[in-house]
This record gives sequence, structure tokens and C-alpha cells, in this order.
Amino acid sequence: MTVPRLHPTLSCDAHDITVDTGVDVEADCTAGVILVPSLFITDRVQCTTSDH
Repeated sequence: MTVPRLHPTLSCDAHDITVDTGVDVEADCTAGVILVPSLFITDRVQCTTSDH
């Protein structure tokens, strides 16, 4: 069985997901977060935020 894991630059606790990057962005995600795996972005994490 494969154990799910996050990218090495990601960490999470009960209330926060942290992405280690050179950009400091804070997003209100009270409605939830969607994590989408990608075969095309393999060496980094891409973060996109939207109000919709």
C-alpha cells in the first residue's frame, strides 16, 4: 500500500498549510482547500488562489 505524502516543501497542522517559498501569501480557506496532483509540475509546488 502506498502512503500518501505531501511535497517536501509543504507542511501542515490542524489549521495551516505552509509552502516554503520566497513569496509570503496568506489566504483565507475557511471553505476548504483542494489539493490537485500534477504530472507536469514535478519539481515544485504551484499555488493558485481564487475567491470562487
